Amino acid sequence: MEDLDRGPQLIAISSVCRIVTLLIYGFRMYTRIRPVNRLGWDDYAITAAIVCAIVDWAFIILSVVNGIGRHQHYLSPLLAKNGNKWIILTYIPHMWVIAFVKISIAFLLARFRDSLKWKVFLYGMIVLQIVASICATVMQTLLCRPLAAWWDPPNYPNAKCFSYTVGRVNLYINSAIVIATDFIFAMLPFTFILKIHRSLREKIIILILMSMGLLASAASGVKISFFKTYATTSDKTWVGSHIYLWVVIEETAATTAACIPCLKGPFNRVLRRTGLLLSGFSSTTAGYHHSAYDGEESHQLSKVGTKGTIRLEHGSGAYARSDESILRDERSDELDESELCHPDPGENGIVRITEISIQTGKDS
Repeated sequence: MEDLDRGPQLIAISSVCRIVTLLIYGFRMYTRIRPVNRLGWDDYAITAAIVCAIVDWAFIILSVVNGIGRHQHYLSPLLAKNGNKWIILTYIPHMWVIAFVKISIAFLLARFRDSLKWKVFLYGMIVLQIVASICATVMQTLLCRPLAAWWDPPNYPNAKCFSYTVGRVNLYINSAIVIATDFIFAMLPFTFILKIHRSLREKIIILILMSMGLLASAASGVKISFFKTYATTSDKTWVGSHIYLWVVIEETAATTAACIPCLKGPFNRVLRRTGLLLSGFSSTTAGYHHSAYDGEESHQLSKVGTKGTIRLEHGSGAYARSDESILRDERSDELDESELCHPDPGENGIVRITEISIQTGKDS
């Protein structure tokens, strides 16, 4: 057995993933506060997730400094003890990263429908995430009394610790909740994105991006398999590096999936500029029509009223539109793409609405 060291690779991968996550989060927050502040509970929850992810990242670096990524046989007792300590402690902020990400998604989805059942279900999911995370945190901190006996048993001969069986049961229950809710939140967007009046290509792009929650679920499953090995192996510092790798992948996929809905508009603009989407678009729903073209001043038909009133919007930017253009038609359950996050009041922050009344009659 060679004295291999995966620590530098782990730090490099985790650092790249964290930087990508911070960039996506920063872009999301930029679109949420410009040109006007539209922050909501979903934004506060994802911010809490990012804070926990940064703490998690710091713990991973401390773990590598203390021998994680190397075979325990080549480590001094002090390094091995400290490395295993950080493995146990890192799992606490990790649990809250995943919980806050799902809470953010639930708050976002709660705005999509006015149905009482829809909101009760999502708020119930929020409560489930909070309760499950609190229980898992308590169990993690009570593995031993004192907790230090878990990674340094020789110095605490009289400590009282749970058996590995109890620890595994706690892990499996928490992981089952994580994987199940990952799948649920990944599937929920399909219930309304398929109704958006966009091209098939755009729908596929949206669904692929928002289905990154399934990648988080898969990463969680792989992570669980390594936890089982970690509980029985004597080479914990080596196996622990595998756990960290999948922890980072899971958190990156989850936070990206939570931020994607708010980046739909900017993402489409990038696709249009690169030629992957047409530079102009149009869509028609029951009672609605709007169109836009990059670089041109546009007049957009937002709604044709039943009394012959037409609402036209004049905007200086390609994406200026009236508030009505992003609301759900009272006669239709279909959603406009801009409802993927809060409505955008226009690139310049100013929208002018012109009302024109048109009367028709027979020629004399």
